Amino acid sequence: MDLPDNNRFNSSFFCPVCESDVQSFLPFGLKQRQNALCPNCSSLERHRVAWLFFLRFTNLFTKPLKKFLHIAPETCLSERFICNDKIEYFPTSFSPRKGMISMDIRKINLPNESFDVIYCSHVLEHIVEDNIAILELNRILDKKGWAVFQVPIFNHPTYEDFSIKSPNERELAFGQHDHVRKYGIDFKNRLENGGFYVRHFKTVEIVKQDEALKMGLKIGLYAGGADIFLCIKDID
Repeated sequence: MDLPDNNRFNSSFFCPVCESDVQSFLPFGLKQRQNALCPNCSSLERHRVAWLFFLRFTNLFTKPLKKFLHIAPETCLSERFICNDKIEYFPTSFSPRKGMISMDIRKINLPNESFDVIYCSHVLEHIVEDNIAILELNRILDKKGWAVFQVPIFNHPTYEDFSIKSPNERELAFGQHDHVRKYGIDFKNRLENGGFYVRHFKTVEIVKQDEALKMGLKIGLYAGGADIFLCIKDID
């Protein structure tokens, strides 16, 4: 996807997910990030980066048809995936809404190698047994398939303390009342321990600086957990 010609629009920003030109993105988050939320489709930074990654770095939208598991789907992306004829789309959640499959990713009642593509964004930081969930997702991924993970990343080793259980304590320790850890720079190691070969993409590797400014993205800084961890099965 190329940016629209700036001379044709008076808007300041562009959302690649809904392909809308907007005057500004909205603030979002407990510690509010400016220019984060698209006022049209409600995409956040991580959704916009993920969408561009799927378009630019993957074969998701080309033949052959791919069985695609989308865990805890975000409406802004789900609406784009569900209507694409190159995708057999399976949205799933622990607490599913209408049209979703109910699934606990720590114990998936499906055969090995059930899916060609898995997308799991901002889910694992909510799960105590994240190691079990990663192993299960590896198990149901086809040996020729690929998975994309996103989590909030902080510039320190992963911090978790399972004695911290109350929502207020978790918010103080982990930044959100329903998070059980703060992932750090060692998140890639956790995925590798689950049987994946992993490549870590930072935003600067996915979008150019002028695009980032136009799309409300930060280059070189953590912003909304937008980093992409692309995984394939380590079958050697």
